[in-house]
Amino acid sequence: MHAGVINGGGFLIVRFAPLYASQPLLMHGMFVAGLITAVAGSFWKLLQTDIKRMLACSTIGQMGFMLMQCGMGLFAPAFSHLVWHGIFKAYLFLNAGSVLQEKRISMTTHLSPLRIAVACCSGAIGALAFGVTSETDLSFANTSCMMILLAFMATTQLAIGLLNKPMTILRTAGTFLTGIAAGSLYGLNVRLIESALTPIHTPMPVPMDAIYFIGFVVIVLAWMAMILNLPTRLQTQNWWKRLYMAALNASQPHPSTVSATRTTYQS
Repeated sequence: MHAGVINGGGFLIVRFAPLYASQPLLMHGMFVAGLITAVAGSFWKLLQTDIKRMLACSTIGQMGFMLMQCGMGLFAPAFSHLVWHGIFKAYLFLNAGSVLQEKRISMTTHLSPLRIAVACCSGAIGALAFGVTSETDLSFANTSCMMILLAFMATTQLAIGLLNKPMTILRTAGTFLTGIAAGSLYGLNVRLIESALTPIHTPMPVPMDAIYFIGFVVIVLAWMAMILNLPTRLQTQNWWKRLYMAALNASQPHPSTVSATRTTYQS
């Protein structure tokens, strides 16, 4: 179901890329829909206590991100994202049972300005490696620059996870090397997908405009809020508590689709 239905929708969007690219209004619509889906799915995921529902909300957020990429004309990176998402989600499903036995520690409790600075440096190096290997220019004239900024966010997040333990020279050097390896691998993967999709003539990135810029600013601000542990600092605010409960209720299945009795499931 996960690979066939969910990823199948992404494959169809990429297959009909020339048709979508000929309609700028449709491209903007896909971008806005993907932005809302990515933000809502990621926010819902952080609220869940059930591992299956957490995985479901994670998939919602990831597919929203893929739709954003398609809306920006980045169909090859979107296809690459589908491949990586499928591998990563397969690992999460297989590892779901062992999560219950883990002693999980909040990553944000150990963050300090020095760790954030080192992680950002690693992210910048990873983004540079991505740009070189994928042959992506940092030009704000079109949406291709978004991929370099997204690579920066991804490698920075990876570095933060590696720096969650006491910092040493060896660990810091390993973090930089990991950033280079991750950025290069991601860039090579995107380049390979672009070569594979050449026969179907997938469109190139579209010109940058206000809608794409504002949408990406929203993503960056949401990411920075998580890095700076803003949700924890807002827990005492009444408006945040109301937002939390509203989002938690909105992420639950509709009552008509849930049965409290086992007899309903018997044939």
